[in-house]
Amino acid sequence: MLNKITFTGADDTTDPNALLDVLADFPLAEAGILVGSHDGIPRFPTMPWIRELDAACLRRCVRRRLSFHLCGRWTRDVFRERGAWFELLGKFAFIFDRVQLNTHGETHLVHSPNLLDNLAWAAHLNRQVIFQGDRANDEVFDWVLDLTKKNPIGLDLAVLFDESHGAGISPPGWRVPLCGVYCGYAGGLGPENVQPWLAQISEMVKLARLGNPGDEVPYWIDAETRLMSHETGHLDLDLVRRYLTSATKWAVEKGG
Repeated sequence: MLNKITFTGADDTTDPNALLDVLADFPLAEAGILVGSHDGIPRFPTMPWIRELDAACLRRCVRRRLSFHLCGRWTRDVFRERGAWFELLGKFAFIFDRVQLNTHGETHLVHSPNLLDNLAWAAHLNRQVIFQGDRANDEVFDWVLDLTKKNPIGLDLAVLFDESHGAGISPPGWRVPLCGVYCGYAGGLGPENVQPWLAQISEMVKLARLGNPGDEVPYWIDAETRLMSHETGHLDLDLVRRYLTSATKWAVEKGG
């Protein structure tokens, strides 16, 4: 069952109120906000813009329809440093429901106690943590998942299958969801192809239901590169609306 449709890449050229209008018009929509080593470039907003978005959400009582997508040093900090991102996440806790660790196919070194402390902080804030299923760091996710099953800390874990590492390239095939884990799919999705790709993804999701045929398996999708304007390189909200309309229509007609 498709229950979330994420679009990623808003930056300082995106009007925060126009972005919130999109969320208001599409109940399944979620906006992914990239935070990386260098802000102020296409797809990476500056902190003043994020504060402006935060203020707009407060004015309009829009809560938890956005996700932080951490890249570069922010992701490295979560894996290796103790509490480097506490202030960042705590500052915008009202509007961000999820935190995604973008590893982009780079194998990340892990300092176990610090990573677990950071994940415990996310659990304390009731925020879902998304690992990127990029093959390079799958063993880290498996280790964290196994550890939290043996020693529950209330952590809500999810995984986004994205083997293109944010390059917008569709995979040769989509992966079957992990049992008991909320899974998402990314890689080359856009307005023109989201419906046929959803048809293929749904077949993979059905495989996860074989053991429990009466159960729905929720999943989400995320698009970024194909939502950028060819002229400016920035997020195009018209393309976003077309993508959301097409994906929503598929979910309604096919039952998710």
